[in-house]
Amino acid sequence: MVVTQIGSEGLVLVEQKPQLILGRYVVPVPDKPMGSGSFCNVFYAHAEGDTRDEVVVRRLNRSSRNYRPNSEDYFQNGIRTHRAVDQYQDVIAGQRRFPRFLGETEDGYVMEFINGLPLSDRRILSRTATSNETALIVAYQLAQALDTFHRVPVDGRAVRKPMTHADVKPENVMISWNGRLNLLDFDLAVNGNEPEQNPDEFLATPTYMSPGHVSGNLTQPSDLFSYGSVVYRMTHGVKPFEGKDQAFIQAALSASPMLTLLVNPVRSAGYLGEAIKRCWGIGPIENLYGSSSELRKELESELADEGIKPEEVEDRLSKILD
Repeated sequence: MVVTQIGSEGLVLVEQKPQLILGRYVVPVPDKPMGSGSFCNVFYAHAEGDTRDEVVVRRLNRSSRNYRPNSEDYFQNGIRTHRAVDQYQDVIAGQRRFPRFLGETEDGYVMEFINGLPLSDRRILSRTATSNETALIVAYQLAQALDTFHRVPVDGRAVRKPMTHADVKPENVMISWNGRLNLLDFDLAVNGNEPEQNPDEFLATPTYMSPGHVSGNLTQPSDLFSYGSVVYRMTHGVKPFEGKDQAFIQAALSASPMLTLLVNPVRSAGYLGEAIKRCWGIGPIENLYGSSSELRKELESELADEGIKPEEVEDRLSKILD
């Protein structure tokens, strides 16, 4: 494949040889990632001889400015977690909410390519902010994903800690054009086997982290707090908290609740407004969600009140996004 690069004499054409991964998948442009994370690069690939069989190759990027001595440990943690999640979703009933894990490579792994948009895309956010049905369908699918993730066993045995995603945010949620929501990026997951994190090191996105997460007490309710922040972004059209990351972290660690940083008060109309408050711990303790399973079941009931069956959510969302 010939690509254009900028050289000392201006634009030049450079021929790059495709790379073969796992003896089956071709990376057409191995030097040009389609995206980057904190310490990894993501490459588009496809099956050899079949460009319709699309996949993603995720590779550790040791030259990234965000690379740390323990980055490889986190990357390997993501591989182990993704493999466990994929195995678990294959044996339970219900819709898939995670990309398929397709194999480990020498410097990363291959996973299913999700043809769609991240939840952070303005085209999706504009719909969820103006359509209660769209917001409810997306919120339900994300609750499904969290409920499944929180029940994943590790290596076929009971986990020493309940599985926690630890980085739930719109950028880690992909919605395919056929209406299927996928939760991504498991590098920071807590499962009893994760790397030990420096207490001053914040690898997740601070404005979606719970106060407990910021202070080092990372549990499944932390994911529910982040879930509430994501739903706020979906329904209000803006991020829930203002200020720079450091201001957010200081507020979360202080005696004053970080909810004082809210850009706008939570709109209380409708179930999702109340769900946000309950995820954030606003209100009587008996009203808080006991688990992501409880959240999912309540959302399923809300869908039923709107005349929507769980098996219809993907088809409805695909038509909304069309």
